[in-house]
Amino acid sequence: MIARIINYALRLQATVSWVIMAWKCDICGKGSVSGNNVPRKGQPRKKGGAGQHIGVKTKRVFKPNLVNMKTIIDGTPITVKICTRCLRTGYLDKAV
Repeated sequence: MIARIINYALRLQATVSWVIMAWKCDICGKGSVSGNNVPRKGQPRKKGGAGQHIGVKTKRVFKPNLVNMKTIIDGTPITVKICTRCLRTGYLDKAV
């Protein structure tokens, strides 16, 4: 996992200073997932109603909770996009 970050850092340094980044975690690769908005009308039967009616489903995108974090890899400070789950598990240390 850390090797992938180091390779990513080296590739970034070799390219131009501006790079279009995907909405993806640099450590685990968690990215956007497509799904549906499901509108519901009516009170559910469990709560004493007549039941729910499902309306027309429309597409939506579930995005990961990403944080830009500056870390030091091989002595060079670099900014990586990291999801909050990877941040919580402590894969990287914050550069101060």
